[in-house]
Amino acid sequence: MKPKQILGLILTILSLILILYGIVIGYTKGQIGVKGQIDLDAQLVTIGWILILLGPAILFGETPIAIKKFVEAKTGRKIE
Repeated sequence: MKPKQILGLILTILSLILILYGIVIGYTKGQIGVKGQIDLDAQLVTIGWILILLGPAILFGETPIAIKKFVEAKTGRKIE
């Protein structure tokens, strides 16, 4: 495995841990975060969702198809 793929694997695993943490916290507390504030739980879940997009893209070396099509539609240019 190349270092870039190892980084992608680490980001993917980290994102899954953060998302599972958010699910467990949401289940035990009944909510994620605090109304009117940005709580650490909500921030961690958000970071997890962002990393779940980036991790596999770095691991496999390509952009997920849905993101690729979205960017192509918005910019009007074909992405190789």
